[in-house]
Amino acid sequence: MMLQWLDELKRDYPWLYMYEASGPLLEYCSPNAGSERRIRILAALLGQEGGIYVGSSTWILNFPPSFRSVDVDVGLDPDATEGYMILRAGVLGLNGSVADLLRERGARPRRRSTCGRIHHIYHRPDLANHTGACLVVSGDGFERFYPMDIWERDDAFGRLARRLFYGTEEIRRPAPSTSPDLVPNIAHMIWVGGGRMSYVFYLSVLSLLYVAGVDVVYIHGNMPPTGSLWDEIRTLPQTRDRVKFITRTLPLKVCRDGSRNFRKGGRFLPSSSSPVQGFFKDNVTAGDIRLKVHGRGVTRGTLVSRLTARHYAICIQGGPKKVSHYQFFKKSY
Repeated sequence: MMLQWLDELKRDYPWLYMYEASGPLLEYCSPNAGSERRIRILAALLGQEGGIYVGSSTWILNFPPSFRSVDVDVGLDPDATEGYMILRAGVLGLNGSVADLLRERGARPRRRSTCGRIHHIYHRPDLANHTGACLVVSGDGFERFYPMDIWERDDAFGRLARRLFYGTEEIRRPAPSTSPDLVPNIAHMIWVGGGRMSYVFYLSVLSLLYVAGVDVVYIHGNMPPTGSLWDEIRTLPQTRDRVKFITRTLPLKVCRDGSRNFRKGGRFLPSSSSPVQGFFKDNVTAGDIRLKVHGRGVTRGTLVSRLTARHYAICIQGGPKKVSHYQFFKKSY
């Protein structure tokens, strides 16, 4: 996922340059470098041409041009890894330090600044929202988060994150439709035999929720999945109410009217399949039934069924392991 976002940045912003760290920059990343040494390394990096350093977990909330009319502005954390630092070219002497520069008076402003933390958004909005503010996005349960964590987060951090990522604080929700031309926005999957949920199945569930955008995923099987990925789905607020396990008796032969499994209509997605963006938008309104099969059986692929679809069946002879025949019937009306 991180590589995907990096590729998107490189594609959308051709002026983004990447250099391999070497020499003092490698020392900067060492956990034993210390804040004074890190500030000296940043000063050497910025001192020749001038520039701005921003930590990898730091967001700049507002940065007017006047903020660059300084000799130096140090808004670094105590360990000098997060936050930002601005330094004008040529203001630091050969033997001078940033600390000396901050103590001396100059023709332009020289200042220390403070970046807010996540908890400041809730308890100190004046600090988090003042002009030129920066925010260090770490700690407070935000060491790792993904776009899905902010799509429907209805609080101060969710609104801020959506504004930075998408240009709007609004929670965008699909408009409900009762049109009979649409397949019901629910999905069905099959998990047989229990056991630890695989990572591929986990991604298939998430792709239905966040790519296809279904309202509910029904997982049918004789035993529910186990393991940390299944526990995460059952406990996270984003997924726990949208994924349901339906206990069913394991059949020895599968030969049934598809309407029994799809009595509510919807979409069937086998455990090894994942929808890509736009698939359901292109397929849910075309015809009553659409079946896409990958391989020699119907264990891989997708099936989309309209609620009012009639007279079709999928018949597999020989049990779930040996697939020898299937039939697909559709009546025109």
